[in-house]
Amino acid sequence: MKLIDLAQTPSNYYLIYDNCHDFFLKNYLKDKGFLSEFEAAHYLRQIIMGLELYREKGFPPRDINIKNIMKHGKTVRIDDFGFEKFFSYIEQKL
Repeated sequence: MKLIDLAQTPSNYYLIYDNCHDFFLKNYLKDKGFLSEFEAAHYLRQIIMGLELYREKGFPPRDINIKNIMKHGKTVRIDDFGFEKFFSYIEQKL
């Protein structure tokens, strides 16, 4: 998911993300019933690449499961990463 903006108040952080109009991959799979091998490989490749990118940036995933994968057209996006390390990084930059 693409972070659009970050706002901070004395007691809260607000993360503004782009919109995933198709919502959850879980719902897509439930509605569709099954994926072709090609489509499954397409989404799996994106998930693996996303996890690699987050690992390289030092933001380890907290709870990766089907409920935390968002679908946006033909693209999947990973949600629900631990934000503690992210906020520490942001505070250092501010």
